Amino acid sequence: MEPNYTIVYSKRKTLNITVERDRSVVVRAPEGTDPQKIRQAVESKQLWIYEKIRHPQKYQGIPHPPGKELVSGESMLYLGRNYRIDIVEDDHEGVRFANKFIVSKTTLSCARQWFRD
Repeated sequence: MEPNYTIVYSKRKTLNITVERDRSVVVRAPEGTDPQKIRQAVESKQLWIYEKIRHPQKYQGIPHPPGKELVSGESMLYLGRNYRIDIVEDDHEGVRFANKFIVSKTTLSCARQWFRD
């Protein structure tokens, strides 16, 4: 059984197969690529695709939401640089910055809104 996939044509030189976090399969191909060649490429990578789709750690429960997660170790782009997010146990209000973002677990829901905007 061949997996369902979406084809995205662009001005690239090579064919690329990606399994996204929502378990969709995307084939990026050079413009004008024969659909038969794409189908053969997907068939040849079928086992790899199914291993990625069924990976137990990468896809637990629901699909990954778009955007950043607010977990310790995640990074956030700020003023052109990536800074680490640390979630701590203290009762400090809001988000502090000291070469990393420091967020208290007690204000986690408010901080999610701050990082989303």
